[in-house]
Amino acid sequence: MNRSDYLPNQPLPTGFVKLPRISHKLSHSLNNSMTTILAGPGYGKTSLVSEYVKKLKLPIIWISLSVLDNNPAFFWKTLSIAAQKELPEVSDIISRHTFPETIDEMSAFVMDTVLDKVIEEKYGKIVLITDNYELITNTKISNFFFQLHTVNLLYAPLNIHQIIIANENIKDLTIAPSNISVNQMHQNLIITARDLSLNIREIQSLFSIYGKNIKEEEAQRLLQQTEGWPLMLHIIAADSSQNMENLISSVYKLFEKYYFGNYSIKTQEILTKLIVFQSFSHKMISDLTIDESKELYEQTLEIIIKNPFIEYSYEILQFRFLIPYRDFLISTFFSLESREQIHTLSSASSYPFDSLDIRTIMTLYIQTKNYEGLSKYLILLAPYNVESSYIQAFLQFLLQIPKEYRDTHPWIDFFIALLHFKARDLELSKSAFYSLIDSLDSTQPEYKRIIGESYVMLANISIAQNRLFDLSILKEHIPLLSDGSIMSVHNTYSIVENSGFFLPPDEDITIQDMVDYISDYTFCISQINKEQLAGYDYLFHSEAQLMTCDYEKASYYAKQAVFKASIEGQHGIVLNAYHILVRIAFALGNYSSLKTYYRNGNKYYKQYTPHMLHDLNDIFQAIYGFYLENFDSVPEWIKEGDLNHYRDKQDAIGRNIIACALYALYEKDYPKFHTLVDELNQVTTTRGLWPLKVRNHILYSISYLHLDRKDKALAAFRESYDMVYKHNISFLFMELGTHILPIIQLVRRENDPYYDDEWLKSLENKTREFVSHLESIQKTFFHTKNSKAPVKTTLTPREKQVLKLLTQGLSRAEIALSLNISVSGVQKFLSNIYLKLGAKNGADAVSIALSNHIV
Repeated sequence: MNRSDYLPNQPLPTGFVKLPRISHKLSHSLNNSMTTILAGPGYGKTSLVSEYVKKLKLPIIWISLSVLDNNPAFFWKTLSIAAQKELPEVSDIISRHTFPETIDEMSAFVMDTVLDKVIEEKYGKIVLITDNYELITNTKISNFFFQLHTVNLLYAPLNIHQIIIANENIKDLTIAPSNISVNQMHQNLIITARDLSLNIREIQSLFSIYGKNIKEEEAQRLLQQTEGWPLMLHIIAADSSQNMENLISSVYKLFEKYYFGNYSIKTQEILTKLIVFQSFSHKMISDLTIDESKELYEQTLEIIIKNPFIEYSYEILQFRFLIPYRDFLISTFFSLESREQIHTLSSASSYPFDSLDIRTIMTLYIQTKNYEGLSKYLILLAPYNVESSYIQAFLQFLLQIPKEYRDTHPWIDFFIALLHFKARDLELSKSAFYSLIDSLDSTQPEYKRIIGESYVMLANISIAQNRLFDLSILKEHIPLLSDGSIMSVHNTYSIVENSGFFLPPDEDITIQDMVDYISDYTFCISQINKEQLAGYDYLFHSEAQLMTCDYEKASYYAKQAVFKASIEGQHGIVLNAYHILVRIAFALGNYSSLKTYYRNGNKYYKQYTPHMLHDLNDIFQAIYGFYLENFDSVPEWIKEGDLNHYRDKQDAIGRNIIACALYALYEKDYPKFHTLVDELNQVTTTRGLWPLKVRNHILYSISYLHLDRKDKALAAFRESYDMVYKHNISFLFMELGTHILPIIQLVRRENDPYYDDEWLKSLENKTREFVSHLESIQKTFFHTKNSKAPVKTTLTPREKQVLKLLTQGLSRAEIALSLNISVSGVQKFLSNIYLKLGAKNGADAVSIALSNHIV
């Protein structure tokens, strides 16, 4: 397929990005019988092979196939002409034979070639390159290549290496035409679109060819938009100011001509309907063809297998549309009849949410203005997170739905209020829920559930704002939710990533009052969603006791939280409770308890929550690293101060910033430390997060002291003092150890009568004791660590995959794209890999892996 055939109006590339990682693969492939390069047009397949063979000191036969080559006589002549330039002797042998249609004829041709002494002595290995292989539909021609491959494997003197280039996947390429075992037939290298896709650094190199420098963030955006498809990236780089619609139109015409319009109408409809899934299986294809013939299923499956813009994962046994092709299919959705559109979207609700592409589904509902279906789907979607980048756009669309329709479909207004909550506009969310309640007739049965759900959300908003809610109202409406709340996920919002303990601002309330309130709140929620918040009351009570350094009670309630929450699968509560137990062990200098609680918490995390709470676990690991002054366990994103790591988890931002800031503090990078404290301040001024707000003031005092701004340091410390003094909370200061002592001493030297010096003296003594216990544990830890021989650990297959990609120079984002997992999922795998290998960072892990031949 020539470029002029599929993008006639777009400029030719001015240069090509070299891919040493692929060239390295090709250089080792000569030891195999065959190399197949299977990818759609625009992946640089032909250019790659051209550059590669230029470096080879071997004779080349290059055939660029056309549909005419389906005629055996024409193909045989094409092969003879292709061999004439570099292998005239082979060309002569081809001319003396006719196209071999039988095994005997093939054997005669091969023996003539093998027994020719001139060929054997003059050439040795021969490289046969077949381009545009997908154009071959005549099985006689394809069998010729299969037989050549087979004989080459069995008969050593025939030293031919085949390179087959195709714009489609070839499902039968490694199937033996004769009785050859599968293992033998797999002596080949397969390069796919995933291999040929450009990574971030290669995208930057591509743009430099066009005289443009782009930052990593922009390259990352382009990678996500194009999945590294060189064709689209070349056009964008050639003229990034051009009309994007023209570019997309050109690409869509390519898809329409070669990878959609040439399929049957029924197959087109099935492909279009599959866009509602993130990935799909053979069964989903079967479900969509169940009312049709078996032939349609087989035909559609074969097309899907051959389509180079549809990827198949042998690990999860699922197909996935590459992003540009998926976007094209979304555009075709609107050509379906209205009845088919509604049926497609409605049928999606019968599949698990994990398999659905929620953003695509909502986009289709929106663009087709299918308000009826949308309002039903919102109820199903409510408990799930909508990615942050999509919230505002989704919100704006819902607000544009005609008011008369929203008045008769109040779930839409409920979801609008919920989206404000997810966007962290808590006051706006609260106002929207109250307005919705006021607009509904509470005597109407169909509205009772919405009212009940709204009060649940108002209670949750109060928790998020660190304020009190009139729980008598919630108790009054519990009967409206006898089947449970659809908002169960949000009930644990405040205690997953950030501290659950808080004290309401501007209210005269004691810690015990708050413990009683949370106990009552937890009971109410458990009445609605059974044991949804099981253990939360114990966790809150435990953290409250920790704040005042009552370690015995804190430990008791933390253990109760672990017990109750683990029974009901409240993983976030369990991990937070274990975190409290570990912090208590540090505070007491009890190394034995520390090991026990750390081991138990880590075991629980790995067994039940490896993907759900990996970021929270990263933060915990970093905190323990700070305590021990052992930074090997601190994840890379925390060391880098990567706040974008939480870009799609706006409701969880808080402790992640503190972890990044503390690492900068330990590294004595005070400008970066102050910048991160500023970031934390922006979060705590718009939300509750009471302990984080106290910590924010404390960190400001430390930062200003390092910046020689004494007055500001004292003012910041006073803010924290005002929040905690009457409650006798000291642990938030003590945890900072030697970093907080200078500011405490400074305040005491000032002799300011505003402060209770006895309290400050007690705080200083407690902090020194805490530091002493940390030093004791540090000594034991490093002694134990240094006295043990390195432990040999076994990486899981998935961890080996991640590590292998890391050794190839891929970034976390590129590894995520390669394995079809999230970036945070990659980071979790990397954290486990670092731990098992004893690596400090990515570079260290690569060094260890390569030197020990792990991958």
